[in-house]
Amino acid sequence: MRLLFLGTALAMAFASTAAAADFAIPVDGDFWVDEVGWQTQGKGYEFRWLVIEHDGQLAVCGAGKYVNVSNKTQTRDLMRKAKVTLDGKPILKDLTFFTQLKSNADLSAAKATCRDTGAKAGKNSKVGLDISGRARF
Repeated sequence: MRLLFLGTALAMAFASTAAAADFAIPVDGDFWVDEVGWQTQGKGYEFRWLVIEHDGQLAVCGAGKYVNVSNKTQTRDLMRKAKVTLDGKPILKDLTFFTQLKSNADLSAAKATCRDTGAKAGKNSKVGLDISGRARF
């Protein structure tokens, strides 16, 4: 009985630690406006994103919406492969944690989900976003 309780307590502690990594902030004018589009299928995803300092490290925040149901699967796969870079080195992969809104929602009024990266920026550091790839339709 004691081992079962200890195992349950440890599982709950790990679950709460993982959930605590993400937090939310309102989207404002500081957020960058971006989109994912396909040459033959048109726009697939609109989003707002921002990199902020949080507890001494960088956090990536974002909110988005799928605007074309016919390419949603391919666009989601591409967002899963996306990378945020710091001085050319990846610090976060997979942007599917962004807050997802309905296709007719106003992104500028959303709450963005943020995820800590564990990286610290220097004085002249440069942040980049790499969303590239191919898909079959």
